[in-house]
Amino acid sequence: LRGNVPVEDILPPALFALKKLSSERTGTYKANKAALKLEHTPVNFKNIKEKISFFEKSKQFKGMSELSENAQKKLNQIKKIVSDFEKRPDLHNAKGMDMLKRKIDAEYPTGLNVGDSGIVVSEIRNSVKAQILDEVPEYGKVMKDYEAALNLEKQFMSEFSLGKNKNAGTTLRKLQSVMRN
Repeated sequence: LRGNVPVEDILPPALFALKKLSSERTGTYKANKAALKLEHTPVNFKNIKEKISFFEKSKQFKGMSELSENAQKKLNQIKKIVSDFEKRPDLHNAKGMDMLKRKIDAEYPTGLNVGDSGIVVSEIRNSVKAQILDEVPEYGKVMKDYEAALNLEKQFMSEFSLGKNKNAGTTLRKLQSVMRN
């Protein structure tokens, strides 16, 4: 608070604490997910294909898609991922569908203006998640706890300007402000 401590003595412990929280969140999530034995719970893959087909048809009128070119490319990428999973019956279980959901998540466009490509990814990802929840309701509690912890972590990172490309001075001022209060 009085400026007698170098920045190097304050920021690394703050970043370490955040990484520790992240590691604990991930560990808890994996343990809770493992307890569900998702690999032994079959999921109807046909329903996932139907939901994607319904989504695609809902974005068309008289054979013309309302999606942008980028969104159509994104939809085709996701359909390819789903097709790869469809060919693997050993993945037609809750664990495989969780993997599919995360692979679709990874397709989310970056940047501030994600456009309708972001909608494509979000809606299809949510339909996969909904299918898992329909067949494995306990999965919802594990995901809810994980997503709450993840959102809290993101909020901390934003509020305190923590991260790789953040200004150390800004982070320090924010941490000092919290300590004063």
